[in-house]
This record gives sequence, structure tokens and C-alpha cells, in this order.
Amino acid sequence: HHLNEFAKDVVVPGIAEIVYQEEKAPIIWARLTDGTLASCTYRRVSPYLTEPPVIQAWSKHTIGSVPSRLVFSMAVQPSQDALSDVLYLCTTTTGGLDAAVEALRPIYEDA
Repeated sequence: HHLNEFAKDVVVPGIAEIVYQEEKAPIIWARLTDGTLASCTYRRVSPYLTEPPVIQAWSKHTIGSVPSRLVFSMAVQPSQDALSDVLYLCTTTTGGLDAAVEALRPIYEDA
């Protein structure tokens, strides 16, 4: 099954890099060839690939304000307490004058 079957417009520029964040929610992060960021919240219950995923939702993400920052590299690593995964992004401005490493905070649990 194609993960972007109903969201082909989200990844139109093309996917340059993919990372997977397991904890606390399963998310596939995609760095697109134009430097933008997209994600797919994804959950497969069946161990068989012939069964479609039970959750599959794509979204685009803007980093920063105008002008938005572009992603040129990314990685997922365990958090310091090893209870969740953290997405790290290497970003730059449109002109490429500066660079930064940004971390997406872990998802908080409902109290």
C-alpha cells in the first residue's frame, strides 16, 4: 500500500530523506527536495504488509516565520531519559546565510 495514496500533493517536490520516530507516536518524517518538511502519522497493527495501516495522516510543516527555514538534514535519536524519540533538524535560511540545529520536543502525555 502506498502511504501517500490520498496525499500525493504533500510530497510533490520529491522526498530527499526519511526518518522514523517510534515514541510516543509513530511518525514518518520526510525532508522534501525543496527543503520543506512533511510528516505521516502512521500505525500498522497487522504484521502483514497486505493489510493497510489503521492510521495514515500526512501534514506539511513550516519552520520559523517569514522567511521560513529550510531543512537540509535530519535525524531521530532517543531523548535523554530514553522514554521518547526526538527529531533533530539542521536548518538554514532561504539564502543559506546561517544554519541551526533544532530539536522537536517530545509529545507530552495527558495528565
